[in-house]
Amino acid sequence: MKDAGPGSSDVVSRKTLRPIRRRGRKILATLLVIYISVPLALLLYSEARFHLDVNARHDRGQPVLPQDFAVAPIADQDNAATYLHLAAKLLEPTICQDFWLEEVRGRTLAPVLVQYASEVISKRADAFSLLRKARQCAGVDWHLSLVSPVMEHALLGHVKEQRALARVLYLLALYQHDAGDDEAAVDTLRDMLFIAHAVDQQPTGISHLVAGDIECLACDALVRVAPSLRIQDVRQNSRRLDGQAARTGVDAIVGELLDDAPRQSALLRAWDFERMTIADSLRTDSHFSWVVRRWGTWESIEVMREYDVAASASRLPNWRAAQTILNAAPEPASMMAQMFHGSFSRPIELHLKRATERHVAATALAMRLYQVDHAGAWPAKLNDLVPRYLPSVPLDPFSPDNRPLGYVPGNPPAIYSVGVDEIDGHADRTDAIDDYGIYKPWLALDAVFPMGGVLISEDWDPQHPPSSMPPSLPSSTPRRRER
Repeated sequence: MKDAGPGSSDVVSRKTLRPIRRRGRKILATLLVIYISVPLALLLYSEARFHLDVNARHDRGQPVLPQDFAVAPIADQDNAATYLHLAAKLLEPTICQDFWLEEVRGRTLAPVLVQYASEVISKRADAFSLLRKARQCAGVDWHLSLVSPVMEHALLGHVKEQRALARVLYLLALYQHDAGDDEAAVDTLRDMLFIAHAVDQQPTGISHLVAGDIECLACDALVRVAPSLRIQDVRQNSRRLDGQAARTGVDAIVGELLDDAPRQSALLRAWDFERMTIADSLRTDSHFSWVVRRWGTWESIEVMREYDVAASASRLPNWRAAQTILNAAPEPASMMAQMFHGSFSRPIELHLKRATERHVAATALAMRLYQVDHAGAWPAKLNDLVPRYLPSVPLDPFSPDNRPLGYVPGNPPAIYSVGVDEIDGHADRTDAIDDYGIYKPWLALDAVFPMGGVLISEDWDPQHPPSSMPPSLPSSTPRRRER
C-alpha cells in the first residue's frame, strides 16, 4: 500500500473544514437577518402601537401631537400679546428687581421706590394705554414654535418679560393706593390678572407656573390694600368721588378670582403639552440614534400614561383627593416612565395653593365691600357675605372634607386655610416668619392671611431676623401638638 503524498493531509483538512465554514456562513447570515429584522419589527410594532394610542386619545379629544396645539393666526392689531410686549418694553425696570421686590413687601414703600413709581406713572403713560388695549383684544398668540423636536424650538422669552412687567405693576398698584388713587390701583391690578391669563394661554408647564406666580402677586396686593381700599358707596346712589374705585370693577375682580375653571383648564392643557413634548423628543430628537428613537417611541406610550394620572388628580377638588389618586397609581415597568412617576405632586400642590390665594383675595374684597356698606364694621362671620357679596363662602382646597375657608374675627380680621397638613389649627401661624423676617403664610401650620397683609416686620434685618411675629397679626391660638 502506497504512503499518502505530502499534500494529502491538506486535502483532508479542507474537506473537513468545508462543512464547518458552510455552517458558519449560515449562522452569520441568520444573525444578520435577525439583526435587521428585529429592529424592523420593533419599529413597525412600536409605531403601530403609538399611532393606535394617538388615535384613541384623539377620539377622547386629547391633543397629543405638536400640530394639535396649533392656534388660528391673529392679526397684530387684535393680538393682546403684541400690546403686552410693547408695554413690557416701556415699563422695563431700571432698578434690580431682585433687590426691590422684597423692599416692596415692607409696610411702607421705600423712598427710592416711591420716586421710581412716580416717574414711571408720569413718563410712561403710554404703557397703561397699551395694557388697556390688550384687555380689549379678541385673543392671545405668543407665536409658539411647534417644529419637532418642540422641546428645542419652543422659546419662552416672553415669560420672563411678562413676569418683570407684572412686578412693576405690583409696585405701581401699591403706590397708586398709597397716593389715594384707588381707581387706578384697581385698574392696574386688573392688568396684572389679565397678564396672568395671557401668559397662561401658552400651554407650557413653565408658562402655567409663571402665570400662577403673577396671579399670586396680584392677590397679595389685593389682600394688602383691601382694608383701606376706597370704593364707591352705593347705599344712597352716591356719586363716585375722585380716586374711588368703581363698584363694578371690584365686583368683576371678585367674580374672576372665584372662577377656578380657566385655571384648571390651563393646568390640564399644560399636562397635555408637557406629555407631547416628552413623546415628541423621544421620537424625533436627532441627537438620539435610530435605535434609541425607536425605543423612545415605545417608552413614550408609557410616559403619556403617567401624565394621565396627573391629569386625573388635577381634576379633583382638594389636596387629599389628588394625593389619593397619585399614591394609588402603580409604579410603571418602563424605565423612562419611572423617571416621571411621583413627580406630579408638587405642581398640583402649587396649583391648589394658588387657588387658595385667589379665594382669599376674593373674600378680602367682599369683606371690604361689606365694610363700606356697614359703616366700617367687619362681618362677624364669612356667611354674612352670602349672597350679596359672595355667591357662597369659597372652599378651602386643602380641607379634606371640602370645608370653606376659615375666619378669625378681629381688627383686622384674618382668613385662613388649614394648610398642606390638612389639620385645622384655628389659624395657627407658628413658624410663618422666614430667616429674613418676612411673613410667608405657607410656612406656617395654617396658612393665615390677615386683612392688610403682614409681609415684613418693622425691624427687618437680614443679619438678625426677628424671632417673634409682627404685632399686627391677630393673636394666635396655642400651638397644637406635634405631628
